[in-house]
Amino acid sequence: LGIANDSKGKEYQRLSAKGRFLHFLGQVLPQLEYVPSDTAFDHDSVRDALAYCMEHYTEPISLESVAKELHLSKHYVSHIFKERTNMSFTRFVNGLRIERARELLEKKDMNITEAAYGAGFSSIRTFNRVFLEQTGMSPREYIARHR
Repeated sequence: LGIANDSKGKEYQRLSAKGRFLHFLGQVLPQLEYVPSDTAFDHDSVRDALAYCMEHYTEPISLESVAKELHLSKHYVSHIFKERTNMSFTRFVNGLRIERARELLEKKDMNITEAAYGAGFSSIRTFNRVFLEQTGMSPREYIARHR
């Protein structure tokens, strides 16, 4: 019985994470702008930059580290994010981190500090500021509403 409940819990977590990611995409996609394919953008570079961020956002990540990993200039990577997502690199990564933090904050055994660091923030002060900016409430308010 414990194994069945554990697998149901993992499935719920997987579906919950997928739902949160889709919610985040729902916020980002309307901001995207169609750019004709004859532009100077290398579509593989765009895809690779976005995928790298989605895979590594819980780690220390910077425009420089993404550029280095993808063998691109940091200015080009910055331009990709601005043109393709209509937001800065930092805002995009912080958006991914906030979605992860929201998921972690809904767990009864997770405190704010653990959620902040688990989502990839390196400072509680930055986490609190970004969380408030992106959700309109503090992490404590979020916990009170969602647990």
